[in-house]
Amino acid sequence: MIKSYLKLMRVQSLPLTVCIIGAGFMLEKGTLMDLSFIPLAVSGSLGHLGFYTMNEIMDVEWDIEMYKTDKPLVSGEVSMKTAVEICFSLVLGSVILAVLSFPLDSFIIYLFSCLLGALYNARSKRDTLSSLYLGL
Repeated sequence: MIKSYLKLMRVQSLPLTVCIIGAGFMLEKGTLMDLSFIPLAVSGSLGHLGFYTMNEIMDVEWDIEMYKTDKPLVSGEVSMKTAVEICFSLVLGSVILAVLSFPLDSFIIYLFSCLLGALYNARSKRDTLSSLYLGL
């Protein structure tokens, strides 16, 4: 069961996200030895897991049509209700940590990136230009 939840959140891609966050942080601060990296990495990781879960939720009908029976929502290993609860909890946790930890200008940029992620998730299978949302 744990494996299904990890697959739903696409946890296998989390290390890359943390590396990207770390690289950006190092460009700004010149080091990772600053404690402000911790809430940034945790908030970014929660957001990563939450938005990948959202992507699975939004794409479930498409995945059913494409016979992607290895997906936890398609196979029934994870219920839609549970997936929505996981998504909501992760994204909310990410936003709360961000609002408590980030300066206002950084938080606004973070919220904008969340909006673009949600827009991508909602439109990715219907809009050929949806990948542009991620590139902004």
